Amino acid sequence: MEQLDGETAGATGKQQINIAPLVLSVTYADHIHGESDELEIEIDDFCLEPGNTVFKGDWLPEKGQGIELKIGYVGGALFDCGRFEVDEITFKGPPDTLTIRALNAQVKKPLRQDDHRRYENQTLLAVAQAVATRQGLTLIGANTGKMAAISLKRVTQNGEADLAFLKRLAEPYGYAFKVTTQYLVFMAIADLEAAEPFTTIDRTDLIDWELTDTTRETYKKCEVRYHDPDTAAVILGQAGDADAVKNDTLKVTCRLENQGQATARAEESLRRANAAGKNGRCRLPGHPGLAAGCALNLTGFQRLSGKFLIESSRHRLDRSGGYVSELEVRRV
Repeated sequence: MEQLDGETAGATGKQQINIAPLVLSVTYADHIHGESDELEIEIDDFCLEPGNTVFKGDWLPEKGQGIELKIGYVGGALFDCGRFEVDEITFKGPPDTLTIRALNAQVKKPLRQDDHRRYENQTLLAVAQAVATRQGLTLIGANTGKMAAISLKRVTQNGEADLAFLKRLAEPYGYAFKVTTQYLVFMAIADLEAAEPFTTIDRTDLIDWELTDTTRETYKKCEVRYHDPDTAAVILGQAGDADAVKNDTLKVTCRLENQGQATARAEESLRRANAAGKNGRCRLPGHPGLAAGCALNLTGFQRLSGKFLIESSRHRLDRSGGYVSELEVRRV
């Protein structure tokens, strides 16, 4: 990190102070789906005089106050993590410290408030677009053809915030979403998995790591079935995985309205079940470009080497440990 440039003026007329020398640690967390990006800053709340520390007085941060974060190395390009708003402030001691927790500024209160709405005879694309429009966001990244093919006879948002509603709606059909800047990003997880790797990281580049490879609860194919009580018809969706080691069949019973839903649910149920087969975590010297949703190549692990998807990333900078990136990854 080149520098944490931060100034706070506190009350009107108070002298500005540069908080960079007071920062003990910065942690930025980025998630692939359904969660807000988070920022945590720990600051030394030193005493100006006995009983009088800096940030408990006139310089006390206020909830909703904006914070912008960029991380990188001296002389290199900085990665823009976005704008955040203070959500929680915690004081601890001794020694006196201040911890500021902030959320992505675009995940505003209306997105987190409970709402009651009903969508009838809509597509998955139309519902996502309606939520984005209502929140003043632009829907991007969506595979419009596939999303438009998933028709929904009736979807009820019953006392759910838009964030929770979209998460519930997206997951069964294999979509991930997140809110960034002025956008609602709605991506098929299959498209993220198929993307070209962002970079290659070798085992020798890592501080430490842990990878799990298991065939337990992995399947060759999936059948999703629903018996419609109104028509007595059976709706059946099927999907297969040619690379699966075991020959087991995953059978799922859930409410379905049409064949498009059945096929999408079968594909996603199988993908999610088999995704647990190879996953892990790794920690390496700080790499600002490693964001959730990016694919990367891991090498030096013999048969475990290959292409992985970053499901979450955590970038931490502190005085003792320097800059470290921590990744949760899954083999694709």
